[in-house]
Amino acid sequence: MATVEISPGLRGVEEMLYPRGPVPAFEAQMLDGDRKWTLAEQTPGTFTLIVVYRGHHCRACKAYLTALNEKVKGFQDLGIETFVVSAESRERVQLAKDEWGLSNLVMGYGLDLATGHAWGLYISDISDIAQFQDISGYQDDAASEPFRHFEPGLFVVRGSDKTLFYTSIQNMPFGRPDFDQLKMGLGIFLHRGIEARGNVRLPD
Repeated sequence: MATVEISPGLRGVEEMLYPRGPVPAFEAQMLDGDRKWTLAEQTPGTFTLIVVYRGHHCRACKAYLTALNEKVKGFQDLGIETFVVSAESRERVQLAKDEWGLSNLVMGYGLDLATGHAWGLYISDISDIAQFQDISGYQDDAASEPFRHFEPGLFVVRGSDKTLFYTSIQNMPFGRPDFDQLKMGLGIFLHRGIEARGNVRLPD
């Protein structure tokens, strides 16, 4: 069974990410090519779209990433470059890419838990996986469930200054953003020059 270790000190989220604010560092190993993908080095026309998925065991991830594979060209037309990553090993991410037919996606592996923690991602382990075995549409392959893994997260980062424009973070396999709606919304905001919403911080 695949395992991902977590430091006992990684508990909770110290500070949430705010739209229009800077994002933490983000890097992972690229599946294609023996090098790291680093957010700081990305130069998209408009945005970088980062999609964090649970793992090869997750059937909902298969459906979600298959949909993205079919629609990624539409994001590219808006100047948006996409990166898909999980905490899993190179071998398991390669399996997902090959078996799920994700030839259009740039994928990475080995996203470390400290990075995910800094970005506000939720982490699960297999202690309660039995609860999901009878939920139609969300049945996981429990035999290959990583001991600890990230729950889904999606981030849109402005390319020019690496500030957060949009985020959606889930603690469950379902409820992820629809790619058609996301593309339409981003296109409208880009066309009208609208800034990201939700940036107000209340005083302590």
